[in-house]
Amino acid sequence: MRTLVYAAGSGPGPLATFCAAKLQAGGVDVTLVAGGEHGRRLGEHGIRIRLPGGREELHRVRLTEGISPDDRYDLVLIFTPRPDVSRLLPTLAANPHVGTFLFLHNNSAGFREYSEALGAHRVMAGYMVVTAVDDGVEDGAPTIWISRNRAFASPIGELEGVTSGQIRAVAALLRRIDGLKIEVRGDMDAWLTSHNLSTLTYLGLYAADLDPDRYARTGGALRMGIRARAEAIRAQRAAGIPLSPPIFSILPLFPEAVAVWILRRVVATDFFRKGVVGISRDRREELTYAIEEYRDRIAPGGAPTPTVDRLIEHMRGERPPLPDGSDGWDL
Repeated sequence: MRTLVYAAGSGPGPLATFCAAKLQAGGVDVTLVAGGEHGRRLGEHGIRIRLPGGREELHRVRLTEGISPDDRYDLVLIFTPRPDVSRLLPTLAANPHVGTFLFLHNNSAGFREYSEALGAHRVMAGYMVVTAVDDGVEDGAPTIWISRNRAFASPIGELEGVTSGQIRAVAALLRRIDGLKIEVRGDMDAWLTSHNLSTLTYLGLYAADLDPDRYARTGGALRMGIRARAEAIRAQRAAGIPLSPPIFSILPLFPEAVAVWILRRVVATDFFRKGVVGISRDRREELTYAIEEYRDRIAPGGAPTPTVDRLIEHMRGERPPLPDGSDGWDL
């Protein structure tokens, strides 16, 4: 299956680059869109991947500067951030030869725009449950730091919720990425909407000026994310959107003190200090867009979300951080 990995912007991004490199290593005929100085570095020096435990790998992958109407790919994996997709769709729609476009990004707004531009039969949705951040340049090679929780599968699915031979073929291809579990689901809209609940948990980091030590000391910032998540669960239920996976439904049963204790332990990990902090810093605009889009999606149910609103103000830089070590906040 001839595959293109696409992520518009100043570069392909660490997650897109990681997936392209690992697909190449798995024997897939894959090309990565990467132009400019970043593309030059990748072409000359390859891609360095830092894995848990200190292991490093150096990969090379075929590069191109974009997709043209005459290019022929069976599959295009699209990591372009959600705010940029509307500008990208005309470029993708100009190519009638691509069999499947798999969009792998935050999306709480549904896929009507994608289907109208490309045809519903060519659109799939998914999400890579992999934490990937840029980790500088070493010996000329752009370097990526990776964290994967092998207990969780990365979901993909077709818009109609069916399981066709095509989605099974795409799942088989993605399993060529070493260590990646793929799950075919029939509820990708609900899953992608619910995924924001995981993101909300950590967003109190913005109320601590993106400083993990300050975040761990500041009980108000820790509780802000936990309360925002609880509000959002109530609002999503009120809006009639299923929680997926259903485990989200039991999170409000944990006492807040227990949730804060667990979160403090997570903050001490490399996953949080390098992964969550790096993504929160490097993708602030994209995350803000995602949470605002999610808030709009769950608003019709009428359940109030004042703590979610407060977090968005911190993300947008409209409020200063909470005082270091403080336990509360004023709405």
